[in-house]
Amino acid sequence: MRTVGQAGLVDPRVRRGLVRRVLLLAGALALTSCARCGPPPAGSAEELLSPEFSAAVASEPLAKYGNFILMTLAVLDPTPLADSSREVVDQLGKELGFTPFTREGLLAGGVDPDRDVAVVIQVTPGKRPSWTAAIPLSKADLFLQKAEALLQRRAGLPVRTEEARGDVRAIVYSRVGEPMKVALGVVRGYALLSRGEDPMAELAAAQTRDKTKSLATAPLFLWAQKQLAPARLVGVIAQSAQPAMLRGLRVPTGDLALGLTRRPQDPDGAVLPDGADGKTIGLTFRAVQKLSLPLGTVLPEVLPGGLDVLAWVKGAPLRVAAGVRADKLPEVLARTPLAPLVERLRAVLADKKIDLDKDVLGSLGDGVALSAQLSRDANLALATDPTRMDFAGGALLDVADFAVVGVVKDAQKLTAAMDAVMPALATAGITGTKGVSSLDGKGPEWAFHDARGHQICVGVAEEDARAKGPPQVGYLITGKRDVKTLTRPDLSRGRAAASVSLRVNLDELAREAKALPDSSFGGGPQAMVARALVTQVLQPWSGFVGAVDVRVDNELIAIDLGILPVPEQRR
Repeated sequence: MRTVGQAGLVDPRVRRGLVRRVLLLAGALALTSCARCGPPPAGSAEELLSPEFSAAVASEPLAKYGNFILMTLAVLDPTPLADSSREVVDQLGKELGFTPFTREGLLAGGVDPDRDVAVVIQVTPGKRPSWTAAIPLSKADLFLQKAEALLQRRAGLPVRTEEARGDVRAIVYSRVGEPMKVALGVVRGYALLSRGEDPMAELAAAQTRDKTKSLATAPLFLWAQKQLAPARLVGVIAQSAQPAMLRGLRVPTGDLALGLTRRPQDPDGAVLPDGADGKTIGLTFRAVQKLSLPLGTVLPEVLPGGLDVLAWVKGAPLRVAAGVRADKLPEVLARTPLAPLVERLRAVLADKKIDLDKDVLGSLGDGVALSAQLSRDANLALATDPTRMDFAGGALLDVADFAVVGVVKDAQKLTAAMDAVMPALATAGITGTKGVSSLDGKGPEWAFHDARGHQICVGVAEEDARAKGPPQVGYLITGKRDVKTLTRPDLSRGRAAASVSLRVNLDELAREAKALPDSSFGGGPQAMVARALVTQVLQPWSGFVGAVDVRVDNELIAIDLGILPVPEQRR
């Protein structure tokens, strides 16, 4: 290679590289020098963006958000989720040329770690979506150099021009013959990156935009912030944009807010401080959908607001509580895997002039709680083979033990129905005996056994007055669990406001699966599938609890999801 020292010439490749770097630096200096004059810096990224949007996203200050991501990955380290997420984080850092999840990395990329990022998206039928992002800057020239290099490498837009619109100068990338362009400029302390047919118009509007006419004060965005607070990441999709943006997903029409939250969920005490803001490590996600007809009138009827405080089985890995209306139980059961079993039971009782819906379910009040855990000799080979899961034949009872607890509003009616059930079930090969409740030693209790060895215990008990619960509860226990293990949950932290509450203690479920005898896995290829379920799916998630809360009213449905670690002292 010829150098200056050899022949007084510069290699053409070196010269082209020097020229490109000089042009990038000159462009960055031009943009930043223009940005120093004009209106004062914006108070937030949202103040620069349009209040008219199809969807919008805004983060908390980037240093906090990045710290949360890295610490969550550390907590989730044993799980497959952490491996795939870490790959994404590493690849993102390589593409950007700096680490976007640490304060030092953000500063190295010219980004201000103490301010937020915001994006608005506009969807127009028949056109590609347009968007504008506002990124806070600490060193504008440094960020613009890195951003230009990334755009040249990845955007596939070979035509580069410098344009001015009002007091704003920007670099515009385009492709010959295509209307969509990308503009990059500095506006009021933020880098604005915009894609559209006229992205310069967005940058020029941001330069003079008043806060009162921006995303920061848009009613739909403020609604989303309120629904998700306190949030790490706020997102909102307008009703009009959902058909285009959520293609393939069947969701009720209505504005949708969704994001990562700092909601103090603590299923089974699964709370750990993250060392940054005293909230929780783990992933907590929330979605809130405005309801419209017909779903808006159906769901509130089935799930009437808050659920009654009922009972769990102590230590059960799966726990569900729902404020289901008693008169809606038949149609709810008809939509579950238990439907064949319920229909079989309904037919048996009908022969004895017993109406399952009126005489049995009709004696119950609103609200039901269900707990489930693996049977001590659970047939996992059966559970992993859908062709053999005969729900009508009671196959579920070969896999798990269940406890169902509900409010009893007419104990006399329920007792009469259950007394009549015993001879009716005898005709189906199910034997039964009646005794005194194992829970309180007062109410009635019926024990049933079938030819396959399944056992079901049904009873009515007086509730503990100190627990502030209903005066009487009915319970159904399957398997060999002791009825006395029923215990009340602590819903004093506000979870009772949910219409449906689900807790999956993955740690306890993994422990139960690990303790199963070899016979539970069966033989042949299906045994390999069953063992893989335990070792590759359940075991990596030991130490975690999954939580889902659903709240429904006449106007919206709110869903909270969480994957949270179980504190060491509770494991």
